[in-house]
Amino acid sequence: MFKARTTLNINIHHVRQTCTNINIRKQWETILYDMGGLDIAKDLSYMLTYYSYRTPKLGPIGITDRDFIVSQEVWWDFPEPGMYTSYMKSVHDDRLPPVKNKVRATVHIMALVCKPVGEEKTEMMLVTNVDINGLVPKWVMNIGARTSPS
Repeated sequence: MFKARTTLNINIHHVRQTCTNINIRKQWETILYDMGGLDIAKDLSYMLTYYSYRTPKLGPIGITDRDFIVSQEVWWDFPEPGMYTSYMKSVHDDRLPPVKNKVRATVHIMALVCKPVGEEKTEMMLVTNVDINGLVPKWVMNIGARTSPS
């Protein structure tokens, strides 16, 4: 379980772009190397997304990269007017079978709640419960956590 809160100096609508546009996202999430959207609703209220992450390489120890298939639902004006809430979870989709040399990880829940503070600030809360699956020692997870975006 991971929980985080922060205030960003960006507009709430830019938060959505920053999270879902791969060209923007690769600028700040350096371990993400592949991402693609399927079944995208015109109003962006639903998206099925594939993510692939590079795992840290620790000298001669190689750890298998991870990938996810995530269903994402978005609600604007929830829980209050002007707010944005996103709920994600792993799903199975035959169009995206497991990939050789990657471990399919599981997102049990990921929720992002954003609240605008004026015109150009956004308060954000993120809660996740992700199982990266496979055999990874705890000390490797602790090293990898230091490379994740702040």
